[in-house]
Amino acid sequence: MEYIKRTAHGVSVAERGQTRTLKVGIRQFFGKMLLREHTTYEGRIQALKKRYGLKNNVPIYIDEDHCFYTTKNLREYDSVCINYHSVLSVREKSNKETEIVFKDLSILALPIPYATIMRKHAKTAQFLRTLSFS
Repeated sequence: MEYIKRTAHGVSVAERGQTRTLKVGIRQFFGKMLLREHTTYEGRIQALKKRYGLKNNVPIYIDEDHCFYTTKNLREYDSVCINYHSVLSVREKSNKETEIVFKDLSILALPIPYATIMRKHAKTAQFLRTLSFS
């Protein structure tokens, strides 16, 4: 799964070069994914905050193949959740636009400054390095 985008009709999920739209909220979608890991969305976020001392912009860690960071607040209409593990590269398109190239070579253009995306991407990488499962 490359990314999840909030739309007017639910969520648009990009996976293996295909995009499908589901009539669920973004938190509901993450909730269903997390139930397979025996937790809830709220429970996972609170646990990560407490265990790793995070305050805000907490990565949404599902499992070892899915860890998402958000481009904007999850409640905003055009919020996109990027799967860190699917990103091949991030490049600056213009002053206020960024392109994310995924491992399947698909490209997602975002109207967000490059520095903002890189900060979130780097913070997620740092978070993943500190994960311990013991």
